[in-house]
Amino acid sequence: MRTYMNALSLNDFSEIDLQFIAESYATKHKDITPIVQYIRQDPEALLQMIDDEKVLRALTNKENVVLLVSPFLFFLIIVRHAFIAYSREDEFQDRVNDYKESRGRLIWQEEQIEDLLNNISLHLYLANMLSFFSSSSKMNDPEKTQNGWIYITDLIQKLESASPSDGFYIQAFIGNYTLCLTSLYKEYVQNKYRYGKRLVGCEYYASFGEKFFKSASESKVAKESGLTEILEMLSMGYNIVRFALDELKHREKLFITSS
Repeated sequence: MRTYMNALSLNDFSEIDLQFIAESYATKHKDITPIVQYIRQDPEALLQMIDDEKVLRALTNKENVVLLVSPFLFFLIIVRHAFIAYSREDEFQDRVNDYKESRGRLIWQEEQIEDLLNNISLHLYLANMLSFFSSSSKMNDPEKTQNGWIYITDLIQKLESASPSDGFYIQAFIGNYTLCLTSLYKEYVQNKYRYGKRLVGCEYYASFGEKFFKSASESKVAKESGLTEILEMLSMGYNIVRFALDELKHREKLFITSS
């Protein structure tokens, strides 16, 4: 079963995406057609090219003002390169464990943090999620016409009368929504909280995110969609992922469009 959370995989890139990867990687080849055909049939070779620094440089080259690649490929390359880099940094590891230690939680081992941040399933999930939320309109309740963020309490109230399928999507949406709020929109949330315009801060949203990723992972729909494992991973590693997305936003100048 396909959802917006697993809509695309390494087998679903467009012809333009594959051409961009091949051209960026094989810079000395005039005819990239054989390379495109090859990586279309070999996901492992495709991933090796995506991991190459030449592809990242081509994507982030300031001269490429307008890119024709899909949002999914864009976010996959950015997230994967950034997360793998963070997994090797002592500074990032310390940030994670300082946070967990300050709250009396189990400290993750370096190997566990590295395994999570290097996980291709996580990168694919986040690329799909960020593609979905790449317009700020998706951060608002589609059933409402007024401006403003979704209230978590409203979504929880909807769960009371939701079908099992709708309940899963609401639970997963809360996880995804709070993950974006506490990372990509962290400063907005914290400023609202700091100056008394909002009663809750990022930790409030993070607690709901962890909880509802876990609830969503236990759903029959998650099992049918092949999302059980990744949702469990996001529940357990929620704060690691949100810290990584926050770092990515600042270091890679990643911004969500306001269209």
